[in-house]
Amino acid sequence: MPGRRMTHNPLAQDPVTDPEDRALVLRGKSGDAAALSYLLAGPNGWFYQEQVSYQRLFEERVMPGFEADAGRFHPRTIEDNHTAMTNQFVHYIRQHTAFSKLLLPQLSNVFRKTALSQTRLAEATLACALERYRLANGKLPEDLGLLEPRFIQAMPLDPCTGLPLNYHPGVSGKFALYGIGWNETDDGGVVAMKQDGSDLELDQGDWVWPQYPNG
Repeated sequence: MPGRRMTHNPLAQDPVTDPEDRALVLRGKSGDAAALSYLLAGPNGWFYQEQVSYQRLFEERVMPGFEADAGRFHPRTIEDNHTAMTNQFVHYIRQHTAFSKLLLPQLSNVFRKTALSQTRLAEATLACALERYRLANGKLPEDLGLLEPRFIQAMPLDPCTGLPLNYHPGVSGKFALYGIGWNETDDGGVVAMKQDGSDLELDQGDWVWPQYPNG
């Protein structure tokens, strides 16, 4: 889980001082050869300073974007902090942020994909509850609140807002169900795709539960 700091700093608790062991830990973490070479060639004192910088940046630039207990993401905070970190990494040698440069920039994408997965889980849970309601009542509910407590014990929330997902009942058992996505804007259930149509454009549009034709 992105909210657990130690999972992203394998050297935080047990510093690796032997150059060969350090190379094994760091190699493959990033394609940034310059930062990696700096870490492998520098004295141990620099590496300790790298660890301190990593922990500081994680607390200041990573943790504010995610509430682990609530499963809540703050996309704008995450993206703003990602930009701020990128600017700090320009002078990574002087600021002792080479180790952070290798690892932390990837976390914004991890957050984004995790938020999408959590949205899909919430949507799937609600879709099952909606179908159970339809089978029991012959129609879809007008409001998600009607699902509780018989058809669902706890209402899943949009991980990007902390609010219920958007729901609009339609006809013939159809409905619209979606989270507002990473742009934190209700686009009316519009899905944004990459130009080649291969996948969702996660930074834009809503994250919509797919509708399937009746079999």
